[in-house]
Amino acid sequence: MTRSDKYTGQFDGISLGVARGWVCNRQDPNDKVLVELICDGYPVAFDRADIMRPDLLEHAQDVCAGYEIRVPQTALTATKTFWIRVANTDVTFAALDPVHKDKPARSIKGEVHTNGSLMLGGWVLPDDQSILPLTIVVRKDGTEISRFLAEDKLPLPEEGFIPARAKGFRHQLPLSLADRRMHVLDVETEEGQPLKGSPVTVAAWASGTADLIRHAQQIAPDHAELQADLDAFAMALGKTAVNHSVSVRFEDYLDWRRQFGPAAAPKPQEPFTVFVHGAGDLESTKASLANQNADVCVKYIGPSGFTPQDWPRSGFVAFVQAGDQLDPQALAHMAPYLRRGPVAYSDCDQCINDRWMPWFKPDWDVFQFISQGYVFGLLSVRADAWQPQADTAKSRYRVEEVAVAIINAAGDDILHCDQVLYHHNGASEPGTAPMDAEAFRAALADFSPLKTAGSGVVAQEDAPWLNRLIWDETRVLPKVSIIIPTRDGLDLLRAAVESVQDRTDYPDYEILIGDNGSAKPETKAYFAACEAQGIKVISCPGPFNFSAINNKIIEQATGAVLCLLNNDIEVTQDSWLTELVQTLHQPDVGIVGAKLLWDTEIVQHGGVILGIDGGAMHIGNTWARWDQGYAGLNQIMHQSTCVTAACLVIRRADYHALGGLDEAAFPVTFNDVDLCLRARARGQSVVWTPQAELLHFESASRGRDELPQKAARAYRELSNLRKRWGNVLLHDPFYNRNLNRDRVPFEGLALPPFVRPPEE
Repeated sequence: MTRSDKYTGQFDGISLGVARGWVCNRQDPNDKVLVELICDGYPVAFDRADIMRPDLLEHAQDVCAGYEIRVPQTALTATKTFWIRVANTDVTFAALDPVHKDKPARSIKGEVHTNGSLMLGGWVLPDDQSILPLTIVVRKDGTEISRFLAEDKLPLPEEGFIPARAKGFRHQLPLSLADRRMHVLDVETEEGQPLKGSPVTVAAWASGTADLIRHAQQIAPDHAELQADLDAFAMALGKTAVNHSVSVRFEDYLDWRRQFGPAAAPKPQEPFTVFVHGAGDLESTKASLANQNADVCVKYIGPSGFTPQDWPRSGFVAFVQAGDQLDPQALAHMAPYLRRGPVAYSDCDQCINDRWMPWFKPDWDVFQFISQGYVFGLLSVRADAWQPQADTAKSRYRVEEVAVAIINAAGDDILHCDQVLYHHNGASEPGTAPMDAEAFRAALADFSPLKTAGSGVVAQEDAPWLNRLIWDETRVLPKVSIIIPTRDGLDLLRAAVESVQDRTDYPDYEILIGDNGSAKPETKAYFAACEAQGIKVISCPGPFNFSAINNKIIEQATGAVLCLLNNDIEVTQDSWLTELVQTLHQPDVGIVGAKLLWDTEIVQHGGVILGIDGGAMHIGNTWARWDQGYAGLNQIMHQSTCVTAACLVIRRADYHALGGLDEAAFPVTFNDVDLCLRARARGQSVVWTPQAELLHFESASRGRDELPQKAARAYRELSNLRKRWGNVLLHDPFYNRNLNRDRVPFEGLALPPFVRPPEE
């Protein structure tokens, strides 16, 4: 055991690939210490020392001081010396026990199953008290083809046959196995112990399960019984999922693109004028334009832009950055969109560090356009959507300013072709649009939505290809009513209220607390102290109904803007409320949500995506606060179909016009999803902003939906959501159909691409 003036702790050693030990702050037991794993002098991983260790009673005031750091495989095999260091200090701990590479394998309980295609599922649990997750290895003919962690939380089993400590997994096998052949796979722990159900057999076509069914139907025409079974299965599949879609890894993207890349399209009658701009390899761009299935006139323009005479009077226009290439069918695919609207853009892929990765974009989102100009690559327009003004003396135009002018005039009539038609070679980071970022920011000075709202943009300090919105500081901001429901939970409530009071620079707000039957004397004493400070405490008795409690509190709110805030939120940023309300002032915005973090600085809420596993799921739960996320999404303001009511702002008039939260159908969950969908149905935008950050100790006050009665209630409310919104849940306009709809959003590629359901 090591002690210093401030820290005490111990590095127990490394066993089965996990570094374990404990560290606590002797001066502040509530400080969950950040520790680093040092391998041969270099930090390679870190963790918070916040895991319960009952054996620490004799050493530490806080038994929640343990840490478990998974050691990267390369470090495990190559490192000679391991140390633990308290981050940002010189306090270190040497291992009491060396790396255990020769210990006998544990006995593992668990099982694996497959849907017959490329998805593995199952659960594992060691017989001893070893820490999960466990590494699972998949082998074919003795050769390892996949490795992953079993780390998913399992739903409470109805029969109780899976141990409570078990961890589940759903793992997508490599796309290379989707070759119409049967494969026999061994599934085992990294120590070589097979799981029950192994070996498994899988067979898949790259175009998905439906094609397997059709193929089986074709080869068995003389087997009436088999044919009937296949027909029934195909019908059931169609009812349960509009297009059954699993996923494959981003690492399989090039294989995926070969299967699902753009098909041949009719040659358009309209000619295209292609403006090639910027610096880059012109020869590769010329070659791709020469191969287009369209009549093309290419114009190469320098840094000063093009002349009015260069702009065509008819036909279509496309913008391509020098050094980039178009798919041979790119312009042929864009033409039908330009017949329907003045502006269209496509998905693209980007070569970064010699690796191609797709950028699957959302449908039109004015905020993402402002934040990163995401429509460039491949941006195409009708020539008559913009013409140089004869009465101006301007002799040259930049591509960026013309694009902004055209989009300005088009309003929301901007279409999205969700196919990879553009190959971007010059990206410095994922989400870097093929344009001049500085010229784009200059052009945005004339963009109507920003001018109307008195807003502007500046480059993000750490990511200059992304923009941050800035506000008119002379605007008079309306009064905000901050709504906080609670039932006891005094430590959480006090932290929430005091952090609002101490760290909010907003000029005019009130706090209203809804008391849902608090019984502890100390809570009631705190309520009295709050009322003495002018905080309203409103009695909301009865069973916990989040929607009803908020609706009742709001009856006494006097602010023009409402801020719904959980009692397990803690404010860490003075400008949080100003950022939310200023965003609410942008044109057509109805609801704004914040970026919420766990205390580990992992994103708890980055917006909400519809359609994941048939419901709704938060974005960003695998991203750290500072990560860019998917193509920059974690660091830019953008539209989201829904945001969480743990922290959102809405005008009080809009809240009443929508009828508030639905107390009957959604007493606890999905009430925020339903509210946001109703706002969008009225034509209002829902926006998520990373410019407002708060901590969220998720479900700390009401607990998670794991007990049978809570699970039943949660399922009932999910059923209500599905009944009310139907196919709307299967088409999130801000989540591309080529991305996975299983597990965590933005974690893989849909196999096959999802086909949008018909409008109801």
